[in-house]
Amino acid sequence: MTVGERLKKIRENLGLSQSNMAILAKCHKKSWEGYEAGNSLPGGEVLSNLAQSGIDINWVLTGQINKTENTINIYDVEFSAGCGSIISQENIISTLVLPEDFFDIYGIPKKFAAGVKVRGDSMQPRLYDKDIAVLDMSVRQFVNDGMYAFEYDGSCFIKKLQLAGDKLKAISLNAEYAPWDIEQEELLHIVGQVKAAICKA
Repeated sequence: MTVGERLKKIRENLGLSQSNMAILAKCHKKSWEGYEAGNSLPGGEVLSNLAQSGIDINWVLTGQINKTENTINIYDVEFSAGCGSIISQENIISTLVLPEDFFDIYGIPKKFAAGVKVRGDSMQPRLYDKDIAVLDMSVRQFVNDGMYAFEYDGSCFIKKLQLAGDKLKAISLNAEYAPWDIEQEELLHIVGQVKAAICKA
């Protein structure tokens, strides 16, 4: 993957147009188009602006992840907030550097923090399509009512899980989507509890 391809990948992961990405990088849209096309490389000022937005510049330039204790991995798994999405691969596609107090505010152990992309609208207004859901992956089983990322019968979901009597229900925040029961708990594999969200724009 080239520098231009990595820049394009970052932009797509953020859910931004080339115009909006140019605003983030504080450069002209034509310049950004040239970076993605591989016609030129971003200069120091543009790289600095990207770094201030939490983008791993070492990965942009070399393809190597510059992991710090405040960096979370963003995984190439789209968790559906509407219908099921089969897991295809779980590799790291980018990283994000978060402020020091982020982990304390949201109660996420640093070494268990990870980001996954949201797909669909059923968890609005909490999560929107292409948002990054930040998971606490130390939570691997249902502990109390809350929002979880989980795999069920081969599909990935982000839903509120709620215990109703002896039944575990998967609930959407968007009233247009009906709740459904987890009928076979042996098929439920919790990936983590959703503790925070990073909006796409």
